Amino acid sequence: MNVTGKSYVSMVLEGFTSVTTTYVAELVHVMCPSDVTAKINSTLRFEVPWKEEDTFSVAAVKDTNSLSLKLQSGRPPKADNESMPRLSVYMDPRCQYAVTLRYSHKEGYGQIFRFYGHTIPTLLSIIVVLATSFQLKHLYADKPLEDISKLHDLYCKPYIVVPPIALFRAIVKNEALESSYDFRILSEQGVFFNFLPLVMFLLSYGLCALLLWTMENKTNNGGRLWKWWKKGELSLDMFRTTKAQESSRLWPIAVVGGTMALAVGTCGAVAIIFISVIVGFKASGLKARVLVAESKLPEEKVKKESTKESKEPPKRLTPDEKVHRRAKDSFHFTTTVHILLNFLVLFAVPTLIAWYENLQFDFRLRNDPTLYPALVASVAVIDILGNPVPLPKKSKLVKPVSWVLYFFTLLMVLYAIESVYRCVYFLSASILLLSFLQLV
Repeated sequence: MNVTGKSYVSMVLEGFTSVTTTYVAELVHVMCPSDVTAKINSTLRFEVPWKEEDTFSVAAVKDTNSLSLKLQSGRPPKADNESMPRLSVYMDPRCQYAVTLRYSHKEGYGQIFRFYGHTIPTLLSIIVVLATSFQLKHLYADKPLEDISKLHDLYCKPYIVVPPIALFRAIVKNEALESSYDFRILSEQGVFFNFLPLVMFLLSYGLCALLLWTMENKTNNGGRLWKWWKKGELSLDMFRTTKAQESSRLWPIAVVGGTMALAVGTCGAVAIIFISVIVGFKASGLKARVLVAESKLPEEKVKKESTKESKEPPKRLTPDEKVHRRAKDSFHFTTTVHILLNFLVLFAVPTLIAWYENLQFDFRLRNDPTLYPALVASVAVIDILGNPVPLPKKSKLVKPVSWVLYFFTLLMVLYAIESVYRCVYFLSASILLLSFLQLV
């Protein structure tokens, strides 16, 4: 739009109601008389009526003036429908200007992560807990346990979680439940749209695949290093029987006791990181034994197991194949616990930063939100660390626990999307349930 002979122009930005709508306004002078001095300014003003959040940009009269047009908060549902954002331009009437608006993809992506990025950690946790639920279903169906990344790829689709939530909210009409529904908070902030859960779930689904691949790769490489260090001389006797084996609880109790003291004396986040590292070493040791067991199998058997056609195990396994199967199941189960602990670490990072900044005043962090999750996680890993073959017993409780974990994912969508701190409790409870299955 070209403007000549005016000192003020105002334009209503119709439809500018979404936080993801972003533009850049530019005021470019086309021609100015020679007597116009550089001391004179031009001004762009972006007005948002429902929040009074005006932004300005000032530049010399002959310089290009640009202003990013984006909402700093969502449009509230009760806002006047006729009130729209407005762009006002103040300029020298002796000059000729061109006013342009262009869409800004960069600012749009920034707005998406600014208003919806905090939902990603919760959705990542939901996907991991959901994959863990399907891993337990493999266990009670007497199928080989798979990599959690493979289960994520096979089963963790948005339609498994999102539609049941919509159905639940349509059937159950309870004001107390509805008032605590986290997406309602986003709706009151004016930043919710109908496909938000699905869109964010898909984004988190792709990001979770990358994270799981990275975590599993780290454990696999640790196992290869362990095997190389031990020169392949690792005992496989613990995998030759399915009977309950006597676990060494003395050193795990000592480690866990020290971890709990660390959590109480410093910060729960430090203890969670320590537990995650210890379980990671345990998983790497099991991976080394899987590689040793794999080396004892015929080459064609190893190739067959790596193909898609070999999802179902053979009806009769040789002794070496049974050892390999049991070692692999134990490794995948321990890796799952390790990944759940890694996600606990993810949520504990802000607390860790607060503890580090507080060190100059006190070595112990007061009002530590990660203390109780750290204590629960510490107790939960005793059997995983002490058991030579960490693997749930195939009891009648495996199937109910699998459904409990699935129910956790529904509750997390309902009540932990905005209230991210609740995810820590669901993750801790999931680890505790997995540990409980080794005892019953």
